Amino acid sequence: MALFWTVRLLVLFSVLTFSTIVLGLSANYISNFSSFTVPGVVSFTIPPWIGLAVASAVLSIIFVMPMVTIDFLRKGAVTSWVVVEVVILSILSVLWLAGAADVTAGYDLSYLTRVGLPNTCHGLDELGTDVEALEISDPVQYGYLSAINFDQLGMMCRSHEAVQAFAFLSWIFPMGYAITLFILAFLAQARGHPAIWTSTVRDTMFYAPETTTKDVAESNVPMTQEKYALGQSVKAQAQGLPPSTMSTLNTEATSQQHAYFVAHASPV
Repeated sequence: MALFWTVRLLVLFSVLTFSTIVLGLSANYISNFSSFTVPGVVSFTIPPWIGLAVASAVLSIIFVMPMVTIDFLRKGAVTSWVVVEVVILSILSVLWLAGAADVTAGYDLSYLTRVGLPNTCHGLDELGTDVEALEISDPVQYGYLSAINFDQLGMMCRSHEAVQAFAFLSWIFPMGYAITLFILAFLAQARGHPAIWTSTVRDTMFYAPETTTKDVAESNVPMTQEKYALGQSVKAQAQGLPPSTMSTLNTEATSQQHAYFVAHASPV
């Protein structure tokens, strides 16, 4: 499953990249938010979606990084087991989905529609242009609005949009991979491979042929027959029988042993 292992690496590296980007965007948002001022307003409270976005990004880096690095250094590591990847990536996906929903709920520019502007970052830029024109036309009445840094406000708005986009991507990628991995492992278990859950994607053949108890028993027949015939030969030698009798005993023993295993390997 070299192809699926490659897909796995792409997904995990994407999650690490998205998480790093979200951390940078969140830090930029907090930096601009803490220095942003509006006349008559003493201070602002950092929106709660920032905390969930940062927590999701940090947890993703903490758990996904070992999955990537240890898998390159050691085969069969616990961090790369199928069951471990399914559980961890599913939990991270739920966190990212919650974070994306929280970011979306906190993205409210509906007040722009009251002045005939679109409720987007572009609408916020247009508002800044209109306010600047008012300041120039009547500085006495609208001069106080010059304290609002609309460039900074627009940068915060775009950081918000970017965090929202990467949060959704960080949910879609690992969730899709986890669901696919679970389905492949479940089908492999149904084909008689129960150890699939404690194996790694790198060393697992999800489409291995079906195995049954009968297959295992029949695969052991030749070796068992050989050991049984050898035991009969040694016993015949110990009893001082001639070689022709020994050959006959071996042939009969082999036939009887083969019939025994075929009878017991057949389904009930």
